[in-house]
Amino acid sequence: MQGDRNDRPKGNASGSSDENPSPGKMNRQSNTQRRGFKHTVPPNVPPIVLPLVATLIGLGLSIALTPFVRHYALRFGLVDYPDKRRKLHAQPVARCGGVVLLLTLMISVLLAFLIFPGQSIHLVQQSSQAISLGIGALAITTLGLVDDRFGMLGRQKLAMQIVICLGIISFGFS
Repeated sequence: MQGDRNDRPKGNASGSSDENPSPGKMNRQSNTQRRGFKHTVPPNVPPIVLPLVATLIGLGLSIALTPFVRHYALRFGLVDYPDKRRKLHAQPVARCGGVVLLLTLMISVLLAFLIFPGQSIHLVQQSSQAISLGIGALAITTLGLVDDRFGMLGRQKLAMQIVICLGIISFGFS
């Protein structure tokens, strides 16, 4: 048979035999092929680079997003007014800082993974853990928004935070 695999010459176009590639090379190729784009970052990037890039992206995003969230907080009346007892600020202060933190976290981690495909942060070992952390962060931020808008007692917030944390733990995150 002409099309038989055994009749093909061994080696690739460059002349080197690539019949049994190393496991690392196979993983890089399969990850690249699955994502549908070429791996443009060198494979020997130190593990500290991904968290550093995520941190720098997060810093830039938080600086950029804070004025927008502040504007909408003032527009919708999510403002903390000073009083003579506990609140020592002189002027009204916009609430909703948790929204900036959540957006910064989600966008910076997503961008870091897009910049460094195939890398991982060692905090999250499985996708279910990442999903539970994301849902938990969204739930905590929503709880903060409810507190900012309607006001909650400390006991109520603590009870809800415990329930949210137990939900994260029940997904296998420890």
